[in-house]
Amino acid sequence: MTDGCWVTGLLFSHYFLCCVPGKHVKKDGHRLPDCWAYGWARGTREVCCNDARISDMEEKAASFRSGSMDAPSPCVGAEWQSLRYLKESAERLFYQGEPFGDETLEQQLIEKSDQTYEACPAALLLALDSRVCRLKINSYVSGQEDSAAEAYFVRQLWNSLTWSETMGWSNVMDPMVRPSLYASAAYVQVVNALLSHPSPTCAHFEISTKDLIADAAGLSLTTSKSTGTNLKAYPDIARIALILGTQGPLVASVSECDAARAMAHLFNARRFLDIRYSLALLHLQKAEEVELRALEQFAEGNRIEMPGIWEVHERLKEGLLEQQRWRSEPTKQTFAFVAQEPGFGPLSLWDPFITPVFSASVNDGVIERLLALLGVKSQTFVEIGTQLGDQCNTRYLRSRFGFHGLMMDDNYENHEINLTTHRVTPDNVVELLQNYSTPLDFDVLSLDTDGNQWLLWMKLSTSGFRPRIVVIEYGEDLPYDQDVAVRFSNIPIHQLCLVNLGRAPALFAASLTAMRNLGRALGYVLVHLAAVDLTFVRSDLLASSNLRFPAQDDPAGLCALARYQAPGRQLGCSKTWPKEPPSKELLTTAKAALAGDYRLENAHWPREQILHTFCE
Repeated sequence: MTDGCWVTGLLFSHYFLCCVPGKHVKKDGHRLPDCWAYGWARGTREVCCNDARISDMEEKAASFRSGSMDAPSPCVGAEWQSLRYLKESAERLFYQGEPFGDETLEQQLIEKSDQTYEACPAALLLALDSRVCRLKINSYVSGQEDSAAEAYFVRQLWNSLTWSETMGWSNVMDPMVRPSLYASAAYVQVVNALLSHPSPTCAHFEISTKDLIADAAGLSLTTSKSTGTNLKAYPDIARIALILGTQGPLVASVSECDAARAMAHLFNARRFLDIRYSLALLHLQKAEEVELRALEQFAEGNRIEMPGIWEVHERLKEGLLEQQRWRSEPTKQTFAFVAQEPGFGPLSLWDPFITPVFSASVNDGVIERLLALLGVKSQTFVEIGTQLGDQCNTRYLRSRFGFHGLMMDDNYENHEINLTTHRVTPDNVVELLQNYSTPLDFDVLSLDTDGNQWLLWMKLSTSGFRPRIVVIEYGEDLPYDQDVAVRFSNIPIHQLCLVNLGRAPALFAASLTAMRNLGRALGYVLVHLAAVDLTFVRSDLLASSNLRFPAQDDPAGLCALARYQAPGRQLGCSKTWPKEPPSKELLTTAKAALAGDYRLENAHWPREQILHTFCE
């Protein structure tokens, strides 16, 4: 940056705000702010701006836009401060509901905004969002209008940066970045709502939580009992609950928010009881304090509670007490009580009254019955694709039955439950499990990586890993009776579809028949079909236990049983493609994949082609 170009005393530098080519315009057609007209810059554009610097950044952006995983990460080469800030932001946002943290580090990143932006744009955005929250809260508490004005300016700074859209594309390829950015932006909105409209915001949370509890299956707050699929409202409610828990003092003077705050603390305690126990205890303590105040307000007639609000409280408490009972038992329960159910046997996997506990669909109930039938070897599991760990297939095993194991996810980390951050691919999955000293023979393998999970299983199995039970997501939009699998490409297709179009990909994974064929070749029998998941059991275990399951290894029969178990629910049992069949170059078969033919050649496509091919 040329000395004397920018007005001294401003909080931010403005290189990429000012020195942008004329082709960069806002979506409404207006050009970016004129830094000279606004008095942000001295000298002339020719003196202050370096065309070579802009060209270098444009070239870097173009490599990101290609969607290639071979392109360098936006944060490669960033200073340790930026990388530390990314990690700490994720910890705060996911577990503590804190939009801001280390103010000194945040200040350093913002003061060097040009350098931060060049090296790691996500770190700058998180720091700016953190500053916005801090300034808004300070403005509310102290009544300082300057803070509110600066908060507005901070947001405008990011919105005006030259290629925010391009960096948004590249950030989906960075572990910890995409969910952090999304959560950070959401927290700014929630803080705004709490400060400007506290009573309606709290009432909305109460109503949303009531609806969620009414449709939640079993102890799960994440799965719908009517559809067996994920409750779409859960992530937003969980995020608001975290902020109400952390930033509750902002609305402490608003009596209408007392009940909502108590509900939020109970909600958080249920989420974290077996994930972050210390956090759960903290929320339990605060729930009691706020609930007492809410009851006093109600008893004194100072407010009329939302109809059914206390029933929601009780439902939240009932589930929490059940989780606490599991945790406090001196010896973990065995699966014997499951086997004592009347008529228990292989047909029990298709009991229409199976209720999920923490999994999507009925997966953890099916796993529980299988372990009761087959027995337990070592109480160990591996689950890849867990997200935070509040909804996954092995949480029930860990929290109720004392299982332990390895959990991996692209974006999340929690050493208390052995959850580590890795982008797991067919090329590294074997090495990762070996690095963590995973035994070759363990009880349960669960794979949900939104596309390449069938290849992960193939790689693990052919390398000697032989789990007794495998739960794996399949391609529900692929014709179930065709042996077809989408070739592996090193592109985060699922994330790109979600970020750009707000939907999961229509073309991914492997069909039901392809998965059945792959399982057979690997020495497994397909025994259950849920909404989007298949469950396999090792063939030798079935032979040694003389077990045979209804319609095992029969795709059509399993589809029929799945309709019986979950009438009216949508299943991936269609014989047609959702749109015109894709190009044959995108597809392979189970047999071809086992022979090594599973990669997609020349996969360095532009974004538009990827979205059209895989997402629409």
